[in-house]
Amino acid sequence: MEGVHRLLQRQIERSGVKLDMTEDGLRLIETLDKTYKQFEGERKILEESAKRMLERISSSNENLHTIISTLDGFNYHVSHDLKTSMIHTISLSKMLQKYVQTDNPDKVREILDKLLVNSEGGLNLVEKFLRISKFNTQLVEQDLTTINIPDLVDSIIQKLDIKVDYKINFIQTEFTEINAKEVGMHSLFHNLLTNAIKYKDAERTLQIDIRLVENGNFKVICFKDNGIGIDLELNRDKMFKPFVRIENDLDKEGTGVGLFLVKKIVTEHNGSVNVKSTLGEGTEFILTL
Repeated sequence: MEGVHRLLQRQIERSGVKLDMTEDGLRLIETLDKTYKQFEGERKILEESAKRMLERISSSNENLHTIISTLDGFNYHVSHDLKTSMIHTISLSKMLQKYVQTDNPDKVREILDKLLVNSEGGLNLVEKFLRISKFNTQLVEQDLTTINIPDLVDSIIQKLDIKVDYKINFIQTEFTEINAKEVGMHSLFHNLLTNAIKYKDAERTLQIDIRLVENGNFKVICFKDNGIGIDLELNRDKMFKPFVRIENDLDKEGTGVGLFLVKKIVTEHNGSVNVKSTLGEGTEFILTL
């Protein structure tokens, strides 16, 4: 019985029944064969659907662990920095109280200046925390929309006060539009651009190459600069943590928030971030969404 579904053929062989090869018998076999093949097709569809569902569950579970780990780190660093600020404030207040009693105006002014700087630092930390919390709420609540990436990058560049020589090129565009959250994508590119500007190599013009590549059902954004680079061996485990600053040779101190937000935005879109970097040559962020 050529062409008959293997399971039906096996059932017929096991039954030992001699089938009547009349027109009605052949019609019955044909009907049963179609039913078996239909069930086979539906089984494959269900298996593929179950496979995709398991992949999504696995991806969501991984992202959930990332979010929990990030929140734990975020809460720890905020609490630690606030506690440190409060301890310094108390210590300086006690010193101020001591020197007020000894009538030493120069020392009082010195301590007051330190107390003011420390208090402003604590206030800035709280403000950063509130800004991140507000951004997180906006990011979670906002719906997906179609975003033109070259237009978005151009809009951000127009608003940035860039005071260095630079070139920004889209060197590959297999796609230009992406379905994403607007507030998230704006913050993502804003942080990548300002990061590249801040850590440019002083000896050469800043060059940023952006590739937009399709990889199956995924859209990959590759953002590469020719800046001072990152020592990944030293910084890989902490570069996306909040309020943790990457160690570099520049006399500049970051907020420790920009890359944290980049990772958070990508995670919110169920994506992933990979980083390639060589000291003295530049850094590439590979965002898969």
